[in-house]
Amino acid sequence: MPPRKNYSDEFKNQVIIECHETGNASLVARKHNIHVNTVNNWLKLFRQTGSVTKSIEDVDNGDLKEQLYQVSQENDRLKRLIAEKELKISIMEDLMKKGNPRMPTKSR
Repeated sequence: MPPRKNYSDEFKNQVIIECHETGNASLVARKHNIHVNTVNNWLKLFRQTGSVTKSIEDVDNGDLKEQLYQVSQENDRLKRLIAEKELKISIMEDLMKKGNPRMPTKSR
């Protein structure tokens, strides 16, 4: 299988304009040495969204979901850490307000 080519958005727009001008997607595809199915996919995407650029919904959601899960886990961990630190600070402030009470000595 040949490597996948990434075409710029400007190039895709130019191909779409040429397809609209000529009315023949296969002729434009041959001119630019692109498979006609690729050009037809660009045309379909353009008709649906008004643009050839991929929207966020078109991106592979598996990777995004995994990243979101990892970020959520890290966020939860950091929230717990902050809560613990705030509790320690609160305890220390309370102790400082009370001063340094002396422990009663035991008489023997």
